[in-house]
Amino acid sequence: DLIIATAEPYNIINVAYQLNKKFKIPYIGDYRDYEDHFILAKNPKNSLFKNIEFASINHYTKKWVKNTSLVTSICAPIATYLGKLSNKKSIVLTNGYEAALFDKLEKIPNNQTFQVSVLGTIYPKQSLTELFEGVQLFFKKINQPKIQFNFIGLESIPAVAQSVRENMPIENTVITKRVSRDEALKVGRESHILFYPGFHQYTGFYSGKIFEY
Repeated sequence: DLIIATAEPYNIINVAYQLNKKFKIPYIGDYRDYEDHFILAKNPKNSLFKNIEFASINHYTKKWVKNTSLVTSICAPIATYLGKLSNKKSIVLTNGYEAALFDKLEKIPNNQTFQVSVLGTIYPKQSLTELFEGVQLFFKKINQPKIQFNFIGLESIPAVAQSVRENMPIENTVITKRVSRDEALKVGRESHILFYPGFHQYTGFYSGKIFEY
């Protein structure tokens, strides 16, 4: 009834395009990614080769989606760009999540300590400055608050873990190595706030972890 072709790789869209030409089956071009270093980067600095490659990708994308019923993409900037490129209706279709997995989590009452948690790896390009400054301001105003900051899996990048140790109140901060997803979800279930830092270098860019956790 319908072909949904998901890129990357981009040649998957070409397969749907060829099947549509031969069998007249309608298809949707779905883009989970599309040249982020051009579309989402705030200050793109790309080589001559990358610019030529980008022009080529755009040329074939326009060709391969010209017969689509719809173009879908993971975030608004990419959806808008592809809509203009293809002159097709283009909508945002985010990643999904496993609802049943969260439904099974046992509720853990926690009235003793306010829990703020970051689940998963934080990369050096992500900005933690806002968190550090906000926490320092909070501790200046509130004396001995019953609060705990959990950074689950942060040790996977030691430099980021060290930055957190240097800028967060150590007695109120827990930093761990990678743990199982089930264990991370239990921490998330007990938390009052789940936090994940953004990328200042990009617009419309967010991590899949907000769906996974």
